[in-house]
Order: sequence, then structure tokens, then C-alpha cells
Amino acid sequence: IMVCHAGFENLPVPMPEWIDEYHKFIDLGANIIIGHHPHVIQGWEKYHGGMIFYSLGNFIWNSSNVKSCTNPSFAVSIYFCESNYTTEVIPVVFRDNCLNVLSNDSINNELTLLNDMLINRTELESIVNKACAIQTSKYETKVFEMVGLRPNTRLRNRLLNIIKECFGKNIINDRRMYLFVSNETLRWTIRRGITRNERKF
Repeated sequence: IMVCHAGFENLPVPMPEWIDEYHKFIDLGANIIIGHHPHVIQGWEKYHGGMIFYSLGNFIWNSSNVKSCTNPSFAVSIYFCESNYTTEVIPVVFRDNCLNVLSNDSINNELTLLNDMLINRTELESIVNKACAIQTSKYETKVFEMVGLRPNTRLRNRLLNIIKECFGKNIINDRRMYLFVSNETLRWTIRRGITRNERKF
């Protein structure tokens, strides 16, 4: 059983890159993969005899900073019998400082739609690409800050950047740079965002 802390936050579908990675983990011998971190449910699938749960949602995360805190989540029960196992999805929601179990009917439609999106790769890619383009625009300022420059959104900024570059005043912020290159989701998001965004770095 692998528990993976990964994925694009608040996106209702997993990135295709994570789907491919999780498929590789199953091919390498994992039986069950349970993902978390995106803060929203992302559905699940059977793959080559294994089960992949892409994101459980928030479960009991309680923070005013996370808008999806009161969204439904799910828990996974795994029942082992010798060399076999079965899984059961239990829909839950955290409200009023209490974890409440929901009826399966109350969330079945949403889960069916999410699971269907995993099959429709074209629709999934479209959703992910739009989210990456938006997120990359937000990252743009941070990326420029890391090298001591300003986003090239205005002529004044472009001129200041040229001056800084000529006089060697641009400094790389190692800690921020490491965050961007060491995190797969950030790398994949920026790669998709750059290639699909009209505004280039």
C-alpha cells in the first residue's frame, strides 16, 4: 500500500503525469495507492489488478484558509483475506468540528462523474491545461522574484530587468528555486502552463 502526498490543489481531476506515475507504481508491484494533498476528491480506478485512489479530499482538515474544507471527502476501508483484498469507499464530510458519514447516494453522482473523467483523457487534459495556464500566471511573479527580476508585464519592468542583468544585480533565491524544481507538480504545472499560455516567461 502506497500513500502519496502529491497533486494539484483544488483540481477535481488528477494531472495526467500523476496518473502515469501511479500506473507505474502499480506495474512495479504496489496493490493500492491512496493519494492526498489536492484537498478535493479526484476519483479512483482499477488498474492492472490494483486500486488507485487519486485524492481522498480534506477528510478532517479544518482551516479557514482552505475553501474546500466543508466539501465531501471519503475514507477507504481495506479488507484483507489471505492474499486477496477488497476496498470500500465511505463518503464523509467534516462539519461543526465533527466527522459525519454520508449516505452513498448523497455523493454517488459526483463520484461517478469524477471516475468517468479519468476515462475521457481529452476532457481531463483540457481541465488540467486550463488550470495550469492560470496557475503559471500566478507563479510568474515568484519565478521572476527568485532571480531578482520583475515580471515583464510593463515596459518599465523590462527596462529595469535589462539594467539589473547588465550589472549583475539579479540574485537567485536558492530556497525558492529548489522548491520549484524539486516538486513534480510545480514542474509539470509550469511546463504545461508555459506551452499553453499566451504570455511567455
